[in-house]
Parts: sequence; structure tokens; C-alpha cells
Amino acid sequence: MAVELAISNWSGWTTPAHPLVPGSVLHVSDTPDVSAIPAMLRRRLNTLGRATAAELLRHTADIPVVYGSRHGDLERTLSVLSELARGEPVSPMHFSLSVHNAITGIVSIHRGLTANITSIAAQDECLVPVLLEAAGLVRETNEQVICVIADAPVPALYQRDCTWPAAPFAASFVVGPGTGLAVTLDRAGDQVAADCTAPKESLPQALRFIEFLASSQQTFSASHNGGHWTIAKH
Repeated sequence: MAVELAISNWSGWTTPAHPLVPGSVLHVSDTPDVSAIPAMLRRRLNTLGRATAAELLRHTADIPVVYGSRHGDLERTLSVLSELARGEPVSPMHFSLSVHNAITGIVSIHRGLTANITSIAAQDECLVPVLLEAAGLVRETNEQVICVIADAPVPALYQRDCTWPAAPFAASFVVGPGTGLAVTLDRAGDQVAADCTAPKESLPQALRFIEFLASSQQTFSASHNGGHWTIAKH
């Protein structure tokens, strides 16, 4: 059964390390645009945190948020584990920001947001589960939902086993009950599941999805955990 969605206000950021097609709508720079992030908050965030916060702060409404990241802030997590292994006190800042929903949480505190925040850690790229979660929230509340997807390269210790993503990125869009670009999400069948070391497209799914929304292309294929999905404009 196809899931109907309306998508609006999309955006995406990555570094020049990700090759882009001519006419790309993505924002490309060496570092995220942090102009909207207050200095006190900015100092607590690394590249992943800044990219996520910058995308989230683009949306001003106090409405539910769905945040998707495969690894979360793995750099912070490794720092905490390393401190424990050396028998050193754990940095309170590293510990608090290593939690998967920490970045969205501190942005919501800064903005005084009270709407629901859902954090998703998917096995593979998480576009499909984020869309499904947002669709469920829209159906339940009849409200718009902000979706943010972000990841960064894993620390060097893990690079042998996981080379995705090649560069940090963040993407955001709003899913609503009827206002925006109308699309359907439908499971098209099964496929062989790919692990983290399998070859990937030149861009993460979330960024390719932003390009799709802004293009004249009518269908978009997305895989997730052995399933193949089709997103179609109508």
C-alpha cells in the first residue's frame, strides 16, 4: 500500500568532497553555515552537530521533528570510550553530546521548542524510515513534521570497516498533511541487503532525494535493509 506524502521546504549541505551534478541545489562549502547558530551553542558542536543544527534552525515552527542518523556523533562516543579505557574521568560534555538525540535536544532547549522529537538510528541510510515515521506522525496529528538527516565520516579507528559517508552532510525537509510537492512512497520488492562496506552512490540517499525533489525527475529509488522502495511524484 502506497503512503501519500506532501513535501516542502527542502535543503541540503555537504562538502566539496562529494561530487555534485551540474545545477545542483545543494549548498556546498568546507564547513556548515553556522550564522544562525548562537556562539554559545556553536562552541559545543563539532561538524556533525553544526550541520544538523543549521538545518534544524532553518525551520522556525514548533512542530514535531524526526531526526535520522546512522551513527550519530560517533566521534564523541569514541572519545568517551577512550577516556574510560584509559581510566580517566569522562568529559560531561562529550558524554551528553554522544547521545543520539543530543543535538536536536539542545537546539530545542535553545529555541524553547516543546514539540515531539523522534530520533532514528537506521542500519543503512535512513531516508525510508524517516519518511515512514514522519508519515505516521502526520496521520496521527495532522501537523507538519520537520525531517533532518545527517551523518559524518566515522573516526579513523573504524574506517577499515566502514567508509560511509565519504564526507559530512545534512539534509532537511518538511512533511505535511497536504501542502507541498505530492509524492507516494511504496515498497517495490526485496533486494540483497548491503553492508556498510558495499559500494555506495556518489551522494548519500538523503542528498540525492533533495536533488530529486528539485528536479523534473518523476521517480526516485531508495533501498533500506534489504527492501527496495519507490518514491513517485504525482
